[in-house]
Amino acid sequence: MSFTVTYGIHSVELRSPDLGNTDTVKTGAVVRQTRGGDLKGYKSSEWPKVTNRKYSFIILNESVKDDLEDFLNLAKGQLVSIIDYDANAYDGYILNSTVQFITIVRDIGWTIELETMEVTP
Repeated sequence: MSFTVTYGIHSVELRSPDLGNTDTVKTGAVVRQTRGGDLKGYKSSEWPKVTNRKYSFIILNESVKDDLEDFLNLAKGQLVSIIDYDANAYDGYILNSTVQFITIVRDIGWTIELETMEVTP
């Protein structure tokens, strides 16, 4: 299982992320409570659904780390194609404003959190 991010002709393939990843879905629905205590909700079919996903990776190879760092600097703010570890494909944006790798366990690897945003109509 792998995780692939592609922008144009550039792509990076990472091993599957660690456990503890999060998905946050924002539908834009408006929910109000009436004076009588009832909840009333409204969502237009024209409003987009925004899904934010946060992945944590451990990278053991320095060349993969360097490739990912170059890729993130190149694709910052651009629409990228992502195929996740469950073979789900979507287009989205990388939300990381800076690239921060954290060294773990006596310089044998690094961790990074990658945050993406998918907008679907």
